[in-house]
Amino acid sequence: MFKNVVTRDFAVKVSQVAGTDMTWFFDEWVFAPNNPVYQNTVESVRLHGDRWNIGFTINQVQVNSVIFKMPVEIRITFRDGSDTLIRVLNETNHQEFRMNLAKPPAGLTFDPSGKILLKHATTICHFNGKRKSRRFILHQNEPDPFKGTTMVSYEVGTTGNIRISLTDSTGKLVLCPVNTLQRRGTYEVDVSSSGLQPGVYFVNMEAGAFRETKRMTIIR
Repeated sequence: MFKNVVTRDFAVKVSQVAGTDMTWFFDEWVFAPNNPVYQNTVESVRLHGDRWNIGFTINQVQVNSVIFKMPVEIRITFRDGSDTLIRVLNETNHQEFRMNLAKPPAGLTFDPSGKILLKHATTICHFNGKRKSRRFILHQNEPDPFKGTTMVSYEVGTTGNIRISLTDSTGKLVLCPVNTLQRRGTYEVDVSSSGLQPGVYFVNMEAGAFRETKRMTIIR
């Protein structure tokens, strides 16, 4: 009482009041540089009868910063003029949320009340009743550079054997976290720097004739 405190002291107090560790919030939203830049996509497909499935993917594309974890709201509007508000927790990049609906959607609004401050956001909608064609995609690992662990996310266009490998700057294989049959969808795998020296490495994705490589850097 009646003394000065620093932000870390305040973070500890917030965690005590919330009953859960909230230091991640301060690490990302107070101490990390820049702000989130969202480029989201949403698509819908008609199921049997009057059932619809909607897929909403949150993408953060800011550079020289972290991925901002945040509970977010999305408002889905329907063709009959009604709407519904859904809350989700965005914890990773390229995170997809899928929901079944009882009537056809007409649109989706990301963060309709503007609760996420200092953001830039765009949302591309595909509400034509046809599922968007999917491709094989290897995303950049996050964070990068990293120490400890990093997350590699990728998209599988059609069912088949998927191989995710890590090679050093000489092309030598040092890790193969994924080598199995996977169905179409979005996947994530954690890569650990344990046992690896700091330096430049390459993440490789192989799926049939598809090949893609991303560069990653391990730091001390």
